[in-house]
Amino acid sequence: RVPAFPRLWGGDMFIKKDTRKASEILTEDQDLTEVKFARRPQEFKGSLGTLRKHRHAAALRQVTVASFYANSLLSLTGIEAFVPHGALLELSLGCNKLTDLPKEFGDLSSLQKLWLDDNQLSVFPPALLQLSKLKVLRLSSNRIPSLPATIRLLGELEELAIDNNCLADIPDTIAELTGLRILNLRQNQLEALPEDIGRCSALTHLTVSSNRLGALPESCGQLEALEVLLANGNRLEAFPNQLLPLASEHGRLVRLNLSHNSLSLPLPDELAGSFILSAGSGTHGGAEILLHGNPGLVVPPAPQAGGPHGKKRSADSARLSTTVAEPAEGDLTA
Repeated sequence: RVPAFPRLWGGDMFIKKDTRKASEILTEDQDLTEVKFARRPQEFKGSLGTLRKHRHAAALRQVTVASFYANSLLSLTGIEAFVPHGALLELSLGCNKLTDLPKEFGDLSSLQKLWLDDNQLSVFPPALLQLSKLKVLRLSSNRIPSLPATIRLLGELEELAIDNNCLADIPDTIAELTGLRILNLRQNQLEALPEDIGRCSALTHLTVSSNRLGALPESCGQLEALEVLLANGNRLEAFPNQLLPLASEHGRLVRLNLSHNSLSLPLPDELAGSFILSAGSGTHGGAEILLHGNPGLVVPPAPQAGGPHGKKRSADSARLSTTVAEPAEGDLTA
């Protein structure tokens, strides 16, 4: 008797992969709720035209989750096959070659989660503004230079990732997305954030690292729900004092990364005492604060007391390590 394969958490060790072609699955299976057709470029040949075939219509009626990840799609011809049913809630189109979205895309009115990362979008697709129920929108790693002021129409949005694009500014109207919890603007060309960004009162995670920011808006101090703020790899010259209440014992901030900026002494008095810098990092209240890679915070060793040039070290110098450790690989995105 051959012993059975051991069972692991979550099911069997091996999960049988459906090796049928997409057209066969759509023809033979009539009760689908998910279609996951990732990495099948030879079948789709640049578009979703196969979805338009009449014999496939019945299979799409109850589909709520669809993935066409990494299929070298050049267009979304055929996506309209989902429209009559109004059931589609989640759609993954990441890692394709899309340069725009068709007007019909806006008719997917039930859509709540959309992945369009790693494509070749050179503008923010206008059709997205019709998706009023959208909660998650990922546009990472495209070529988008700006967001429209009408981004406010996506009033249900909770997560927006538009990192690794070409954004030069963010419209003030983003402050009207008061339900936004996660905002990722990493690796763009931003020199400033909207002054009223503090109105995004639900924000828990804000990532603005690897931009050109010289300062953070004063209204950031109003983000009382904020847990993580990553602003490393910018041009900040002064410690953002408005964040101190968020990092106190009564605040929710647990991680503040200000490494690799242009910060200099003096640091705020509130950071004295319980906050001791060691190799460029420390804690204040319940928050971890990272400050390594700021040349203005590196001070030389104090001369020996009583020596010919002996001077008492300043309070700020006493709180700083004489050497600042280089970040581990990946810290710029931490």
